[in-house]
Amino acid sequence: MDDSIRSEQALSAQTVTSIESLVSHVGHASDTITGSMMVQDLFRVPRSEASTRDISTSKMNSLFHLVQSITDHSMIMDVKIYYDDSVYGDLMQYNKIGNALFNPVSSVSSSYWYGIFSTSQQSRLLCPELYLTPDETGKSGKLAYITRIPYTYEGGTVSDIENASAYVALYLSGPAFETVLRNDATVTDEAAFLVNERDVIVSASDMNNRYWSWLSETTANTSFPAVIWSSGWERKRPFPLFPIWTALPMSPIFPSRTRTGT
Repeated sequence: MDDSIRSEQALSAQTVTSIESLVSHVGHASDTITGSMMVQDLFRVPRSEASTRDISTSKMNSLFHLVQSITDHSMIMDVKIYYDDSVYGDLMQYNKIGNALFNPVSSVSSSYWYGIFSTSQQSRLLCPELYLTPDETGKSGKLAYITRIPYTYEGGTVSDIENASAYVALYLSGPAFETVLRNDATVTDEAAFLVNERDVIVSASDMNNRYWSWLSETTANTSFPAVIWSSGWERKRPFPLFPIWTALPMSPIFPSRTRTGT
């Protein structure tokens, strides 16, 4: 194997480790919120009981304190809970000044991410900007990690996948991912891309790279072309497999890179 390729792969491995660290942070934050007593008591319930739940003031205050501590504004920019307003009453009344945590799911029903959750087995989703509504990207962030909370049956079994009591959305810093991916670039006109489990580009090391527009168009309807190769796989739970792809110019200097993932 060419030394240049070995060097590139070594740097890619370092990048994957850094991405794993970010992913671990976000995943832990999401699990902490969804596992909190207030969220469990309010949303992990049968649909028939959802509108009759008593809301503890102390637990609600604890939830807001938890969300405030998780929102570090460096990686996690904002947190929202989108509740099923066809069943629940007005939970927005519990929002605090400067922290509109609760929002009706009808306010994001036009989003691409909501459509994915409603029509698939998805329970968690890493969302690029195109999945979000203009209101989300304008006020909360351009990337998001969203977890579906299902209603339960009377016996405690999780209900049908599309039957959600709420969604917990963590809005993320795009530059945090872009900076890590940029460290992987060692070749002129090269760009590294973070791709979610639906083969959609979530982040890139160089948003102005000429391959960005081409890939955005290409990957919307087709499989990855031969010019893309996988520089590493992120296997840290709770995320599914999120590959990091590297786009390179079509050059005879790097013939072995013109292949699809590993």
